[in-house]
Amino acid sequence: MKLHTVTISGPDNRTAVMDLLAISKDFPFVEWGILLSSGEEPRPRYPSIEWIASIEPLSRQGTRFSGHICGEWARKVCRGWFPAQIDHRTFQRIQLNVAHFLEEEVIDPAAMASCLPKNREYIVQVGAALQEGVALARSLQLYDRTISILFDASGGHGVTPAKWPELAFGMKCGFAGGLGPDDLEQALRSLSSSVGDAHVWIDMESRVRSEDGERFDINKARTCLEIAGRYAI
Repeated sequence: MKLHTVTISGPDNRTAVMDLLAISKDFPFVEWGILLSSGEEPRPRYPSIEWIASIEPLSRQGTRFSGHICGEWARKVCRGWFPAQIDHRTFQRIQLNVAHFLEEEVIDPAAMASCLPKNREYIVQVGAALQEGVALARSLQLYDRTISILFDASGGHGVTPAKWPELAFGMKCGFAGGLGPDDLEQALRSLSSSVGDAHVWIDMESRVRSEDGERFDINKARTCLEIAGRYAI
């Protein structure tokens, strides 16, 4: 297994942007996952529009960011509406956190694809509705969009799957669920056994925060990157 990217999700208004830059210089394979939602007030994991604007110069200089569209905004993307508040140019990749909607929404891939700005890689988050998620990702590929899959049955709740899903043939795949400094080494060994020689990425969120979940923990993030670096390209 080779990791082309390690995504650390959840920096927010309490995170110093310069800390992200410093770690990116030490670990060029890191991607910072920025959670995006329609909430008016910044809260843990969800930074303000102003904070997001402050990372744009870093993005232009090569620091890697992905935007993770969540909640009602993700639901609207499923219906063919892309949030005007998001400057998609800040993000090299945009993750569509639609796992919770795959069983309750009738999603029209053509309408969904039509609202996605071109020249970006889009990540479809796939949860328990595995077949439906992979089918949506493959349908979106037909509309001239670059699509990848994140297997994430946990949905940001820090639960490690009993078994990692199989790779989706012909698509870039990532894996999430309960990854953090305490179990990452063991989880990577397990994932490596599952995916073989594939090039994949991992994403972690809940377990790189303080024990109460209120703060993004930059030291936990660094520890995880040191561990994952043994597999990084």
